[in-house]
Amino acid sequence: MEMPCIHQKLYGRRLNKMQKDILIVAVGSINADLVAHKSVAAQRANYAYGSTFEMNLGGKSLNVALTALAFTPGVALIARIGNDIFGLEILDKAMKDGLITQYIKIDEFAHTGIGHVRVDENGQYDTIVINGANWNLTEEDIDTFISDGYIPKFAIFNFESDINLLKKIIPKFKKINTQIVMNFSPIVNNMRDLMNMTDIAVLNLAEAQQILESFETNPVVLLEKLKSFGPSTVVITLGSEGAIAIDADGLVVKVPAQVAKVKNTIGAGDGFLACLIYSISQGLPLEQSLINATHVGKIICSKSEASLNEKDTLVLNSESSFVRSAKSALSSKGL
Repeated sequence: MEMPCIHQKLYGRRLNKMQKDILIVAVGSINADLVAHKSVAAQRANYAYGSTFEMNLGGKSLNVALTALAFTPGVALIARIGNDIFGLEILDKAMKDGLITQYIKIDEFAHTGIGHVRVDENGQYDTIVINGANWNLTEEDIDTFISDGYIPKFAIFNFESDINLLKKIIPKFKKINTQIVMNFSPIVNNMRDLMNMTDIAVLNLAEAQQILESFETNPVVLLEKLKSFGPSTVVITLGSEGAIAIDADGLVVKVPAQVAKVKNTIGAGDGFLACLIYSISQGLPLEQSLINATHVGKIICSKSEASLNEKDTLVLNSESSFVRSAKSALSSKGL
């Protein structure tokens, strides 16, 4: 049995009833990331010995929401957790950070999603994901949020949620003129089916090839083909080579990656996405929005946590190529 009333009393944070317009809602996954830093040199037979262990807040949707929250208030997350130590700790932390947590439900029938993460000596990782309560998200969870009057400017999704559920709930947001942002990750079957529902598509090279069932390696060709399926903007992340995108007018822009001292890459793509959408919302051109996003990816790569915090934004503000808004860009030019 779910406990929405207890949840709302203890953990819920509701905006003032007059403040129904919010910038971002992330929909989908919350995980407890159980992170082990392994050493290849210490591997013996079936044992791989590690140097450190951490439990971090994770899940692509939570990572996006918390990074967006570092830039702006009025960020909501629609998701589920289990009634367990992992879920309640994550929920408490998210509430204290200021996330709108009223639409995170405690699910009595499943445990909190788990990401069993192993990070190698180069900061690269693999993950075993056990979806748990994430897979119990329903249309009714979305209906409750919308019926309460919230109208987000952007709704951000990924495939840590059931694709069949996404096909049902995305039209609900389109009806209230919310822009649909889809992170086509991780790779699942039939991803192409959601292209025509998407306004802004973000994916990496392998995901682009999977959707198009192509071995094409030229990102410009991939961008143009993906855009033909419906999105107004398509972004392909290229790892150490930066990112490339095509805008609503068909203009292609590419930006380099920021050089980072990598601790681990967990959440870097989610942070990139959150900053990209925030920057676009502030009226910045796509190219500058991409530059901003690469700065966030760099910071997250250099830390243990998979999301940005307010202290990290102070570092961003010191970067000469990071621009917070169109207004600040004009001010820097003396206009």
